Amino acid sequence: MPVVERSVTIAGISTRELVLKDYVTEQSEDKLRKAGQLMGQKLAGSLALVTCKEPLKSNLAGYIRTSLTDYGFAEVGTLATESP
Repeated sequence: MPVVERSVTIAGISTRELVLKDYVTEQSEDKLRKAGQLMGQKLAGSLALVTCKEPLKSNLAGYIRTSLTDYGFAEVGTLATESP
């Protein structure tokens, strides 16, 4: 979970700064709060996705390569490393 926690922390700080800058003249506290919540959710999700994508791809390729080798497929080098 450290990746998600780090993404949430970064998104929280970024959201605070962006909302303060973009909504400085907004009089409605509800609009300000809603904008902050939506922005924080989107930023945290995007950061977590970007941060996790490459390690997940590497681990999945390694797992497929190991599994195919265990089942007797000798030439898995190019199969497991090819990207779509």
